Amino acid sequence: EPDVFEQSRSSLQKKAKLYDTLTNAHFDADQLENMELLLVDFERKKPDAQTSPPEDSKRNDEWVECEDEFGRTRVVRKRALEKISRPNTLDGNADIYSSESSFASRAHIRHYDSRQENRTVGVGHYGFAQDNGEREEQMRNLKELREQTTAARSKARPSSDRRKAILAKRAEYIHERHAQIRRSMNRP
Repeated sequence: EPDVFEQSRSSLQKKAKLYDTLTNAHFDADQLENMELLLVDFERKKPDAQTSPPEDSKRNDEWVECEDEFGRTRVVRKRALEKISRPNTLDGNADIYSSESSFASRAHIRHYDSRQENRTVGVGHYGFAQDNGEREEQMRNLKELREQTTAARSKARPSSDRRKAILAKRAEYIHERHAQIRRSMNRP
């Protein structure tokens, strides 16, 4: 097996040398006709090889650490740093609205409207009004109803416990009575 690896290695090295000579060589018209059989356009490859980036641009394209617009720390190429550090603009002059801008004031907030939904809502759904004043009133009324319900539940709990205690005593009395009747029937 080592011989097979050496043979394949040497053939690959020969092919690499041939490829290098073909990319760097100048061809005349007769040779170009035969080159079509190789399926590689070496004339096009030649200028591509000569346009490799210079060493200065490689040094300027180092990885740097920066912070993006969301406050995340990122590691990017130096050339991409300009895109990240640029202020966000829609066009040359207009800044994108930020959370501190007047656009985000409470007056412009749209509330959820279930009528716009394409699904059915459950029994417990309460559709608040879109008007802020009316909405606050509805929320206050709903809170009062919730407090009344919890008070009624806590008040009803002792009466149901009392009722359960009475039923338990009654069941105990009935069991005792049945036991007495059975004993009296078993006497000779």
